[in-house]
Amino acid sequence: MEIGTVVEYIERKRIVCAAVLQAKKHKLMILTQGNREASIPEGRVLVADGKVSLALGREAVSAELSRIAQKREALKGEVDVAELWEVLHDEAQWVDAPTMAGLA
Repeated sequence: MEIGTVVEYIERKRIVCAAVLQAKKHKLMILTQGNREASIPEGRVLVADGKVSLALGREAVSAELSRIAQKREALKGEVDVAELWEVLHDEAQWVDAPTMAGLA
């Protein structure tokens, strides 16, 4: 995974937005939206989408990650999960996230 990639993972039952600072042997050193550094296994990443410039500095990167997380929270309210389930639960084949997003 590339340096600066924006990732989301679950920490204590909530989704956390972070930027990759370093990637080594399936481990990622990340900076979270709360301006905290952590090391997580690459397998914990739910979504890897977009990039931030680490040259902006730690505070600016953390602020950008917070903005991305707020946008995700706002979008979450626009998805009717029950309706989406009704449409998809009888599908015989796998439906990927981009396809589901197009249905919402």
